Amino acid sequence: MVDLNEILDDSGLTEGVHLSKGDVRAQLDFNAVAQGFTVDGLSEVLLDYGVTDMMIELGGEVKCMGLNKHGLAWRIAIDQPQENGRTLQAVLPLKDMSVCTSGSYRKASVVNGKRHSHTLDPRTGKPVTHGLLSATIVTPSAAYADAYATVCMVLGPDRGAVWVDSMQRAGKDIEAFFIVDQEGDNQSFWATESLREDLEWLEPLGEYVLELSE
Repeated sequence: MVDLNEILDDSGLTEGVHLSKGDVRAQLDFNAVAQGFTVDGLSEVLLDYGVTDMMIELGGEVKCMGLNKHGLAWRIAIDQPQENGRTLQAVLPLKDMSVCTSGSYRKASVVNGKRHSHTLDPRTGKPVTHGLLSATIVTPSAAYADAYATVCMVLGPDRGAVWVDSMQRAGKDIEAFFIVDQEGDNQSFWATESLREDLEWLEPLGEYVLELSE
């Protein structure tokens, strides 16, 4: 069962934060933010010890503070979406920010010959069916970057891009980079303006044209 409506916010009825279940089977899965949250916590510990230059990576969730040993911004690779092996798509210079990538290209399952994403849409309880292969999010908090990347993987490339734009318009410090599956095994990309300027391409991609039909 996947239904966020079964998690009820009862905070106004008691002191502090209080949640209840509308259905006894309902559960909260924090996997989408756990690694990013841990990375943030580790960075705070190191800062308390006076460490100002650091790069922390846990399960692909990365936080970069200060500069690397060469006195330059950290360089974080973004993978090309492929099920087997590893090819780098681009490199992103990073300083005092976190970057997390969520993708559907490695954990998919095949049922009756059809490939199904491991990302479930909480509105339907079913695997997502759009063409977004990976969503990379850059924001100060690794926990938020982790969560936002999953949000985009649920929404898909078009709605995800609109959501990122709305977050920026609301004053949120967020940048995004999407890689989208196209017909004929081709791939394309969409990126926010600032991140697009910072990317160092290793394998070129065509640009994805948004389709925002209602």
